[in-house]
Amino acid sequence: MHTYKCKYKRVLVLNEPMRCASPSPSFLFPFFFLSFSFWCWVSTVQERRGKKMEKPMKGEKVRPLQVLPRNSLHPAGRTGGRHSVGSSGICSRSGSSYVVDFSASPPTWAAAGAGCVTVTQPSLPPVDDTEPQHRRMSSGHGATPSRTSLMVVPEGTVGEDDTRDSFSSSSSAYMRHHRYENPFTAYQPVSDPYDRHREIERQRRFINDSKRLGRPFIPSGGRALEKPTRYLLGDCVAAIYRTIGRDWPETDPMVISTAEDLVVVYMKRARLRNTDTVLRYMNASLKRNEAVRAFDLRKVPEGWDLLTDDGHIMYTFKPPWVRQRRFLPDQVVTRKAH
Repeated sequence: MHTYKCKYKRVLVLNEPMRCASPSPSFLFPFFFLSFSFWCWVSTVQERRGKKMEKPMKGEKVRPLQVLPRNSLHPAGRTGGRHSVGSSGICSRSGSSYVVDFSASPPTWAAAGAGCVTVTQPSLPPVDDTEPQHRRMSSGHGATPSRTSLMVVPEGTVGEDDTRDSFSSSSSAYMRHHRYENPFTAYQPVSDPYDRHREIERQRRFINDSKRLGRPFIPSGGRALEKPTRYLLGDCVAAIYRTIGRDWPETDPMVISTAEDLVVVYMKRARLRNTDTVLRYMNASLKRNEAVRAFDLRKVPEGWDLLTDDGHIMYTFKPPWVRQRRFLPDQVVTRKAH
């Protein structure tokens, strides 16, 4: 029998190695409770210290720092030929925009209670006030700050247009959010590169077809355009009257056109000495008269050398656009002059 001493109680073991009993739960609970309370107290103290350092003075509001990008369109304030913050050297809302003086003072940080946050940085060359604003912006010096510099602008002076121009004019996010404002550029058509050659061929074929339709009409024959048409019926009647009236003025001839587009010549029989002479003249005119040959007139047998009831001798010509047919029915009885 062996007796061993343990940290918590005495244990009697017979022929066994020494073992210590586990501590009781009544002892571990106060230990963990005290540890947790101490950790909570340390966390509370650290949080209060951080809030106290960041807490501003009473009656003053801390304005957040607003950093404008490189492509800002805000001009610089002009006070005595030097860069300044506003017009009086402090942050105010009276000026249009504010630029930090980088050479007047060393780098400073905003203190508690300041109206706005001002950060200065040395080694920035001054800007000539006489130089135009667009030149200063394009050269990269002067009013336009670099990537590492900061511009101080009050919170209320940045409008919607200024924010659009300065913050997201060259970013892809601005294009994504504002591309649907203009209805003409909201949905831009995107062509398929694989079917582009088919579209080009279709457009070229359409243009060629349009050119083919627009070509001038050229007839196959050389004298096709000289063929008289119905629109020349008045000229035909006038030409026949001039030729017959010149040769037979004593007969007082009349030349008219009928409903079938036939050309009819009337001569007074009482004024003719010999009717055979007129018949030979009219037969010869079918081959030798210039007006008859010009308009390609033909003889109508059923209306040639007829004697009318009112004492006129009638001769009928047929233009080329009128088809050959019978113009008088069989019931009509005509009288020949010879």
